[in-house]
Amino acid sequence: MSQHHRFENKQKWSVIGIFLFSAMYMQTISAEGDIQGIYLHKVSPNEAVQAETTPCFIKSAQVSSRLGCAHSCINHFPECAAVYYNKVMKLCKLLRCRPTDRLENQNLVGIPSGWELLEDIKACEEDWILFAGHCYHFIATGTIWNNAVSDCNSRGGYLIELYSQEEVDWVKDSFLLPETGVKAQCPTQWDCHIWIGASFQHGSSTFVYNSGKSMVYPKWAIGQPNNKNGDQECVGLMRSGEGNDWAFYEIVQYLCQKAK
Repeated sequence: MSQHHRFENKQKWSVIGIFLFSAMYMQTISAEGDIQGIYLHKVSPNEAVQAETTPCFIKSAQVSSRLGCAHSCINHFPECAAVYYNKVMKLCKLLRCRPTDRLENQNLVGIPSGWELLEDIKACEEDWILFAGHCYHFIATGTIWNNAVSDCNSRGGYLIELYSQEEVDWVKDSFLLPETGVKAQCPTQWDCHIWIGASFQHGSSTFVYNSGKSMVYPKWAIGQPNNKNGDQECVGLMRSGEGNDWAFYEIVQYLCQKAK
């Protein structure tokens, strides 16, 4: 083969190599562009990672890279708020809640080091916690039911409406359990409940959410609703995760909700 042909072949393969590198680079840039809003945060050796038994956990997935882990989260939009990625195990844990969100009951367990945390920083604004595609904001200062409705509306949301047992359990585990440090202030099951956005509708003779949807969840506690004293037309969620009717003028803490 002549020197001229060898030069042409070398030049041809150089062009092909540059083309392939450029294609791979553009693919990487494109993929990285798809995960805007998710940032990387190293988890220190003794820090905790969400257990697979917690309400925040969605599932584990085997992935080949950190980028793949981020994409697994995006593909679960709007439910996924964060992921843990282990480079050695190639394991990705998808979460409904960001671990840096302030939960009264953290539901965390310690595991060995080697994990990295990626969070969707645009999931919910500060002081709002993401779960299953909705943002929640807990207000510990009690007020009457009407004021709770108005305050949640002023925050761009609404007084919480519950449409699954999973959501009920998450709210109970995150905000209402005695482990939150309120056991001394909440000696009975009737204490320290929260308002939810359901009330009695005289026209239909049933309890309905403010959105107009029927109240299927939470399930009523035994013997409830009983309309004690004839004025219990608003609903609260007890620490047991069950519903109870209360008078609107009771001073109760509450939980606001809005879509992600």
